[in-house]
Amino acid sequence: MKRAFSRGARGEAPRMKRAFSRGARGGAPRIKMVAVVAPFAFVTACDPVKDVAPRQAPATSLPAVLVLESETRPVAATMWSDLLCELADSIDGASCHRVGDNAIALELDHRRFEPVIAGVGNRSRGGVTARGQMSSGKRVVLGSGFVSEFRPIAPLGLLQIEGTVVSELSNHGYTRIIGLRDGVLDIIGRADYHRGLFTSAMQVGPGVVELGNLDISERELNLPAHFRAFVARCDASTLVGITLKPMHLYHLGGDLLATFEAEDLNCTEVANISGDLEALLAVGAGEQTLYIGDPDSPKASLIGWEQT
Repeated sequence: MKRAFSRGARGEAPRMKRAFSRGARGGAPRIKMVAVVAPFAFVTACDPVKDVAPRQAPATSLPAVLVLESETRPVAATMWSDLLCELADSIDGASCHRVGDNAIALELDHRRFEPVIAGVGNRSRGGVTARGQMSSGKRVVLGSGFVSEFRPIAPLGLLQIEGTVVSELSNHGYTRIIGLRDGVLDIIGRADYHRGLFTSAMQVGPGVVELGNLDISERELNLPAHFRAFVARCDASTLVGITLKPMHLYHLGGDLLATFEAEDLNCTEVANISGDLEALLAVGAGEQTLYIGDPDSPKASLIGWEQT
């Protein structure tokens, strides 16, 4: 099929080729567009993955609900921190950390929690949900993996689940790999990854903290703020968290480093995972489960923790 567009000068938008050809002098132009448009319509109609229009602006709020047995109650953002800390107090091996004024995190002891990456694949072609993961026995669920803006359950970059590569590593864009081995979550640079290093892994980014130092340029403040979900690798624990409002990663990283110092936490690596409406944190204790983010929205991948 011939190109419908030709590229202009460098930096310019593509120019559409003339869609008409001249007939005899003085005659009407002959239309040549039908043969170009029809194949595109056919491909779109046959594509099994539904495309959606991208969001035009960052979300200004996240849904949150507290599920108590069969009752579901909406939860205002002003209550997220208090409820998460109350739930953490009743979970052996978990503790709560307030990260500045605008984020909250749970610290999960490596001896009491084992991470699992769940996502699309042969067993779950339609994506995974936080509610489904919590119902399967997870105590904590964090999300989510990066996806195409037009295809909300198509993973971008590496997604490996229990040895099976669902999506290949991308050499562009996301610069961190979250990987699981020997029952512990690790965070490494994309360039350090190779096949066989982890049993399960997902590509995320950017890195927020690397080797104990802020890894975000101040130039990031020129970009829109978003709700953020994040994970940190610490000496004897993993820190998982979410922001209470849209934040820049530059400010979040600074608040995390201050929290690590104040709480005497040796957390050397922090990675950002998908934010905005993809940001999600679910925590369950007893008969109560708090979902920050949509519990039923299908995701390409989620990280869960089972209590051991």
